[in-house]
Amino acid sequence: MSKNLPASFEVTKVTEGNYITVADKVSMPANGGTTCRFMRPRALTPPTVQLGNSGIDPVAQVPQRDIIDAQMAFFGTGCVINRMFVDVKPSVIDLELLAA
Repeated sequence: MSKNLPASFEVTKVTEGNYITVADKVSMPANGGTTCRFMRPRALTPPTVQLGNSGIDPVAQVPQRDIIDAQMAFFGTGCVINRMFVDVKPSVIDLELLAA
Protein backbone atom coordinates (compact mmCIF):
# COMPACT_ATOMS: atom_id res chain seq x y z
CA MET A 1 0.00 0.00 0.00
CA SER A 2 1.27 3.46 -0.84
CA LYS A 3 2.32 5.78 1.99
CA ASN A 4 0.29 8.62 0.44
CA LEU A 5 -3.07 6.83 0.79
CA PRO A 6 -5.11 6.74 3.99
CA ALA A 7 -5.43 3.35 5.71
CA SER A 8 -9.17 3.16 4.94
CA PHE A 9 -8.54 3.09 1.18
CA GLU A 10 -8.39 -0.21 -0.63
CA VAL A 11 -6.54 -0.86 -3.85
CA THR A 12 -8.68 -2.95 -6.18
CA LYS A 13 -7.41 -4.65 -9.31
CA VAL A 14 -9.80 -4.57 -12.25
CA THR A 15 -9.79 -7.79 -14.25
CA GLU A 16 -10.82 -6.23 -17.57
CA GLY A 17 -7.89 -3.83 -17.80
CA ASN A 18 -4.31 -3.33 -16.82
CA TYR A 19 -4.91 -0.63 -14.26
CA ILE A 20 -5.58 -0.35 -10.54
CA THR A 21 -8.39 1.70 -9.00
CA VAL A 22 -8.23 3.25 -5.55
CA ALA A 23 -11.54 2.83 -3.77
CA ASP A 24 -12.85 3.97 -0.42
CA LYS A 25 -15.09 1.28 1.03
CA VAL A 26 -18.53 2.76 1.84
CA SER A 27 -21.65 1.03 3.13
CA MET A 28 -25.05 2.26 2.01
CA PRO A 29 -28.00 1.64 4.33
CA ALA A 30 -31.05 -0.23 3.04
CA ASN A 31 -33.31 2.14 1.06
CA GLY A 32 -30.61 4.81 1.44
CA GLY A 33 -31.13 6.26 -2.02
CA THR A 34 -28.63 6.61 -4.85
CA THR A 35 -26.51 9.53 -3.63
CA CYS A 36 -23.53 9.10 -1.32
CA ARG A 37 -21.90 12.16 0.28
CA PHE A 38 -18.13 12.34 0.73
CA MET A 39 -16.14 15.03 2.51
CA ARG A 40 -12.64 15.92 1.32
CA PRO A 41 -10.48 18.16 3.52
CA ARG A 42 -8.72 21.11 1.90
CA ALA A 43 -4.98 21.42 2.40
CA LEU A 44 -3.77 23.97 4.92
CA THR A 45 -1.41 26.68 3.70
CA PRO A 46 2.20 26.07 4.66
CA PRO A 47 3.47 28.05 7.65
CA THR A 48 5.23 31.29 6.73
CA VAL A 49 5.84 32.75 10.19
CA GLN A 50 8.82 31.50 12.13
CA LEU A 51 8.14 30.55 15.73
CA GLY A 52 10.04 32.64 18.24
CA ASN A 53 10.89 32.26 21.92
CA SER A 54 8.15 34.65 23.04
CA GLY A 55 5.51 31.91 23.46
CA ILE A 56 3.02 33.76 21.25
CA ASP A 57 1.45 31.48 18.67
CA PRO A 58 0.87 32.70 15.11
CA VAL A 59 -2.69 33.10 13.85
CA ALA A 60 -4.38 29.70 13.58
CA GLN A 61 -5.90 28.43 10.35
CA VAL A 62 -9.47 27.22 10.07
CA PRO A 63 -9.72 23.77 8.47
CA GLN A 64 -12.15 23.59 5.56
CA ARG A 65 -13.61 20.75 3.51
CA ASP A 66 -15.30 20.17 0.18
CA ILE A 67 -18.51 18.16 0.02
CA ILE A 68 -18.75 15.79 -2.95
CA ASP A 69 -22.03 14.07 -3.85
CA ALA A 70 -21.50 10.82 -5.75
CA GLN A 71 -24.33 9.27 -7.75
CA MET A 72 -24.40 5.49 -7.22
CA ALA A 73 -25.20 3.13 -10.07
CA PHE A 74 -26.41 -0.42 -9.52
CA PHE A 75 -25.99 -3.21 -12.08
CA GLY A 76 -27.29 -6.76 -12.15
CA THR A 77 -28.01 -9.68 -14.39
CA GLY A 78 -29.67 -13.06 -14.30
CA CYS A 79 -29.21 -16.46 -15.85
CA VAL A 80 -31.58 -19.07 -17.26
CA ILE A 81 -31.20 -22.63 -16.01
CA ASN A 82 -32.31 -25.27 -18.52
CA ARG A 83 -31.87 -28.34 -16.34
CA MET A 84 -31.99 -28.93 -12.67
CA PHE A 85 -29.50 -31.39 -11.21
CA VAL A 86 -29.90 -32.29 -7.58
CA ASP A 87 -26.98 -34.15 -6.11
CA VAL A 88 -28.41 -36.01 -3.14
CA LYS A 89 -27.89 -39.50 -1.83
CA PRO A 90 -30.92 -41.70 -2.45
CA SER A 91 -32.73 -42.87 0.65
CA VAL A 92 -33.73 -46.46 1.39
CA ILE A 93 -37.29 -45.71 0.28
CA ASP A 94 -36.06 -44.35 -3.07
CA LEU A 95 -33.94 -47.47 -3.65
CA GLU A 96 -36.89 -49.71 -2.85
CA LEU A 97 -39.10 -47.78 -5.27
CA LEU A 98 -36.48 -48.06 -8.00
CA ALA A 99 -36.07 -51.77 -7.44
CA ALA A 100 -39.84 -52.43 -7.68
